[in-house]
Amino acid sequence: QLLTQLGVVPKRVAQLIAEVEQQGAAAKVCGAGAIQGHNGGMVWVLASNPSFLPHLCKQYGYSHATASVCMQGVQVLSGHFKSPLQI
Repeated sequence: QLLTQLGVVPKRVAQLIAEVEQQGAAAKVCGAGAIQGHNGGMVWVLASNPSFLPHLCKQYGYSHATASVCMQGVQVLSGHFKSPLQI
């Protein structure tokens, strides 16, 4: 929320995060942020059931990927994302 108050989280990203939180999941903005436009870094989402994410990301025009944390670190399991990965 501090990054939003500082003005480096675009309103559209903040709206996405609010919808993620309404689904009972947690979201954290990571990366450089932005003071203009609709993209700013990336958003990590932690959800016990992330099935809502593909539709939500598509609704906002953002890409997504599913990852799993394991003993070897974070591994991308599936996803559809642009190059470079952005939201």
